Amino acid sequence: MQNSDDLDQDRNLPQRRPRLLPEREGIRALYPYNRQETSEVKAYLAMIYRRRFLAAGIFLGSILLTVLMIVHSKRTYTATTTILVEPSAPQILGVKDLENGEAPGTYEHDYYETEYDILKSRSLAAQVIRQLDLTHNAVFLQTPHRAESSSQTKSKSAVNARHDPARATNGAEPSVVATQSAPSASDTADKDGPPSGVPPELVNRYLAGLDIKPRIGTRLVTVSYTAPDARLAARIANAHVDAYITRGIELHSEASRKAEEYLEKKVGELKFQVEQSEAVLNAFRRSHNIVGSAIGDEGSKVLLERLGELNADLSKTEDARIYLESEHQQIEHGDYESLPEVIRSALIGGLKQEVAKIAEEYASMRNRFNAGYHPLDDLHAKLEDSQARLRNEIQILVAGVQSDYTIQTAREQGLRAEIQKVTTEAMAINDAALHEAVLERQVDTNRGIYQNVLRRMEEIGITANRPSSNVSFLDRADPPEASSSPKVKLDLVKGGVLGLLGGLGLAFLLEYFDDTLKSRDDVEQRLRIPTMGQVPNFATVTRMAQAQKMLFRRNSPAVDFVLRTDQAWPLAEAFRVIRNTILFSRPAERPRTILITSAVSGEGKTSISINTAMAFAKMNGRTLLIDADLRRPKCHEVLNLENGAGLSERLLGDRYTHEVVQSTEWPGLSLITAGSPVSNPGELLASPQMHNLLTELVGEYEYVLIDSAPVVPVSDTEGLCTLVDATMVVASSTSSKQVVQSACARLELVGAKLFGIVLNRVDSALDPYTYSYSKYGRGESRSQ
Repeated sequence: MQNSDDLDQDRNLPQRRPRLLPEREGIRALYPYNRQETSEVKAYLAMIYRRRFLAAGIFLGSILLTVLMIVHSKRTYTATTTILVEPSAPQILGVKDLENGEAPGTYEHDYYETEYDILKSRSLAAQVIRQLDLTHNAVFLQTPHRAESSSQTKSKSAVNARHDPARATNGAEPSVVATQSAPSASDTADKDGPPSGVPPELVNRYLAGLDIKPRIGTRLVTVSYTAPDARLAARIANAHVDAYITRGIELHSEASRKAEEYLEKKVGELKFQVEQSEAVLNAFRRSHNIVGSAIGDEGSKVLLERLGELNADLSKTEDARIYLESEHQQIEHGDYESLPEVIRSALIGGLKQEVAKIAEEYASMRNRFNAGYHPLDDLHAKLEDSQARLRNEIQILVAGVQSDYTIQTAREQGLRAEIQKVTTEAMAINDAALHEAVLERQVDTNRGIYQNVLRRMEEIGITANRPSSNVSFLDRADPPEASSSPKVKLDLVKGGVLGLLGGLGLAFLLEYFDDTLKSRDDVEQRLRIPTMGQVPNFATVTRMAQAQKMLFRRNSPAVDFVLRTDQAWPLAEAFRVIRNTILFSRPAERPRTILITSAVSGEGKTSISINTAMAFAKMNGRTLLIDADLRRPKCHEVLNLENGAGLSERLLGDRYTHEVVQSTEWPGLSLITAGSPVSNPGELLASPQMHNLLTELVGEYEYVLIDSAPVVPVSDTEGLCTLVDATMVVASSTSSKQVVQSACARLELVGAKLFGIVLNRVDSALDPYTYSYSKYGRGESRSQ
């Protein structure tokens, strides 16, 4: 039984005065969602907990599959040998080998790539198979054959071998012979088919177990071989490197032999070229009367001195000619008086003064005497004589200037012709000297090449038969003690990680497509409708299995469900929260008629209606529960009552109100069952008779709760919701958000006073609100 403190608390609940909720406005406009968003980490953890069984199943399945693969897989062993690959062989003699010629450092990367390809070549694999007689080795023939293994190994090695070209050596040069010869061996294998005596299947099987890995940043290369037997793996790894070293020595010897033959042929050609170039040089010197090799030295010097003198004379002559040319132009224009020679001449100056004096006297006498006067005529004759002598002197000076101009012009032309002649002679000498220098240079070049080839041929002859290799063992392969496959711990870790990632990934994928309402935050964030309360899932509440059976078992009254608060405290408190929320929403005018519905069937609205009615009745207020689901009524089954005369009979006028009201085992709680089925439940529930019935019941009962039909499948609730003071929608944790949103929209459209949503079957372990009051309630019970 509930103690007196709880009863007092229930009686005083309506006396609290919270903020009033307006009546007719849209619920989404009244309830802007301002709750702080749940952190992403908590949301992810909640999602993982909801899908924990799926993720755990995939994880365990992956572990089990990995274990089965480990049990059924064959054990293999990997033997590894480490070799040192130098760009060139060690210098035993004092001469350079053929492959040590100068080469740019950028080719070093290509050199190592070539060496790795040689190690993985099919011809080298066939050679090892023949040497070890692996065609008759039963253990080798058990090695798994994968046709693609060779290409996979090459791809992996190529990725590992991508490094800085300068990393392999400090200034050393790549092996030209190996770089050029190795592809030819590989090409030969491709063109001629499989090596003689070795089927291609065995070569593929061999390459499937071979692994070449260069150590980035060093000149070390690890050669590994995997086989079912440890000793066989070590033998093949060492034999593969031995064959590779032998192949390198053979390539070196073959290249030296071919180079020597080539140089012998080239020496004869170079000797002929030297003799021919010397003959051409001698013929040229003979044709140009050249003795020795100092052509053009003295001749060029003399000509250059002569050319300088001529240029100096030409410059002086040009100056004089330019000066005389200006006087010549004055003469052409008849301006004799302005010539410098005329101006500087004392004789011409005296004659000018004499003419001026006589002209003055003549002008004076002519003014006084007439013509025919003898002294006047004499003076006139004297004036003409003086003027004639002046003109004669000027003509003499002009003739001299013209003569000097002609002489200077002719001299200038002669000097220019002489300069051109000397220049031509100097150019001819320079051409001859240049031609001779070219011929001499050609002779020297041919001699140098000839001598270098002779010296190189001697060096190759010395080093041709010297065994040398740029590859050496660092560590030989020993039979491994432990198997390389399967790696139990690593495979289990990989399987577990893959299973965990797969489980989490599938959980996230399912969660992404999940459209259900799982918590209070989902309702308020998506629907913008307040949550009136949330009821934990019966199966997840501590010690609730018995309470669930008692609630839905015919022979067990449901009153024990709320009364036994020590066993089902979270559920009882959940319905108190729903009751209090309804009362506090409008404390000034408490809702008396409350409609409880759901979007679709199976949401638990009947259970919510009954227990909420019990919570109202617990406040010592008379409470009536009406089963208005005329299509599928269930309230009488849960409360263990008969569905005789009920709501349908009352609305049809067949029975009075007191005849359809039944008492329950819960004090203060009465029930009106649905009654007999009718053909038009929607019209009947929205009729004036229903309105009159509710008005009558409100006068007799403190609270009237109505369990109505679902909103989406049928329209029975749409008319009924307009006759009540408050409407609540029940949604379970498996309800679709779209469906619930559609149901709420339909209720608002017809003018229902939608108070909020009751979220049913909430996982209490995931919901912080349920968990908090559940934990607090258990502590309070223990203290009592």
